[in-house]
Amino acid sequence: MTTPEADAGPEQLPGQLTLPWPRLSPEIEPGPRVPTTADLDAATDATAAAIADPAATLADVEHLAEAEAALYSACPDDLVAEYEAEREAEL
Repeated sequence: MTTPEADAGPEQLPGQLTLPWPRLSPEIEPGPRVPTTADLDAATDATAAAIADPAATLADVEHLAEAEAALYSACPDDLVAEYEAEREAEL
């Protein structure tokens, strides 16, 4: 069963910025969901893009940074350490 929330695109923020992931509907994703490395990548990339965007406001950047921090907080410590090591290796 799909709901409008499931079919909705990325969340719209003030200005032109959007979150790169759709809101999760409790009807589709019951219980807590552990973010994947793809979720972490999307959040990190969105924050970096907002920082680089001259049209982004400080509030936009703070909102995305807080969303990114919330995803990292929801991850088990070993996943975060593994993800950060992979990101460092890519640089």
